[in-house]
Parts: sequence; structure tokens; C-alpha cells
Amino acid sequence: MSPIRVERFEVGPLATNCYLVYSGGKAIVVDPGWPSDVDAVHRRIRELGVEVEAIVATHGHFDHILGVGRLRELGYEAPFMIHANDAAIAASAHLVARQWLGVSIDPPPAPDKLVREGSTIRLGGVELAVWETPGHSPGSITLLAGDSAIVGDVLFRGSIGRVDLPGGSWEDMKKSLRRLAGLPSETKVYPGHGPSTSIGLELADNYFVKVALEESET
Repeated sequence: MSPIRVERFEVGPLATNCYLVYSGGKAIVVDPGWPSDVDAVHRRIRELGVEVEAIVATHGHFDHILGVGRLRELGYEAPFMIHANDAAIAASAHLVARQWLGVSIDPPPAPDKLVREGSTIRLGGVELAVWETPGHSPGSITLLAGDSAIVGDVLFRGSIGRVDLPGGSWEDMKKSLRRLAGLPSETKVYPGHGPSTSIGLELADNYFVKVALEESET
């Protein structure tokens, strides 16, 4: 059984999943993607009475990080964490949002900590392990604790994240999919968009996972 609780909030115009992850009175916010929608997460934090220990981005795309500034406005001073390989993508996220959606949003704060393979994020008495799972972006990460995996835009229910954006790589994606496929089949998968799934379900009917595994055998 997972040592953490995970609650999902759908935020922003791209229906991004923001997660509130908590255990033992402590919490982290993962992928606070849109300023106006972060307020719902704030209200839930207050209802639960948990203390936010970290704000974590699974990658640097605008729909996953542009709510970090709003969390700062609401008084959250917990460190903002992202992988070093996506720091530059994050820094220009507001410009990409303007280009794609025609909206004007302040740039996100600079990260306070750059995570990498082997980093851990403490959540009360629980540690979430950081895996590097590039492919959708060069600095995409997965957070692992117990039987839960928060994967960002690497793996979706029945699909995967795009690999044709700047910094994306199908070759890297296949390696990341093979790595995730090695997790226990009962592992719960919390993606960056859409419903949650499990490793077992994706092994059974995700075309892209099957391709990645078949190529590893040739």
C-alpha cells in the first residue's frame, strides 16, 4: 500500500493534472500549472491542514509550472524544484504561453533546487525518489514512492507525451518507457494529463510501450 495520498486537480487550458501529495501532515505540490486554478489547491491544503514542503515540476513546459508564482503570492515559500535539463525551458514558459495561447502571465520564479537522478524529496517520514525519464523533454522526471509513480507527460493512459517539441526525443522516450515498464504491474501511474492508470494496464494495451519493449528485444 502506498505511503502517500495523491489528489488530482485539473488546471489550465490544456487540462493539466496538478497533484497534491501528502503524508504525515506534510505535502508537496506537483505541477502547479495555471495561476487562477492553483487557488483550489490552496483551499484543499488549508482544509487538510498540511504543511507544504516542496513545489515540484515534472518538467518545464508552461502548462505545468505557471502557477508557481501564484503559490508564492499565497504565501508558500517551499523550494521550487525542477531538473537542471529543463530549467531553461521553464524560464521561457511564459513566452511560450503567450505564443500558443495569446495570454500574458508573469514568468515563473527561478528554481530553488535542481534535482537529478538519485535525488530524493522528503515528505514527512516518506522519501520520493527522482528518476530521470526524458523523451517528452530533456529534463522530464518521475517521482516514485511505494506503489505510486507521478510521471508527468512521459506516459498517459493508452498513450505518451509528445516527442516533437523542442528537446523531445523518441529514442529517449523509448528508454524511459522501458524503465517504467519494469515497475511492478500494480504500480499506480499519475500522468500529466488524463486519468490515472497502472503499469499493468499500459503493458497490456499501450501501443507505444509495446513498441519500446519490442525494440529492446531486437
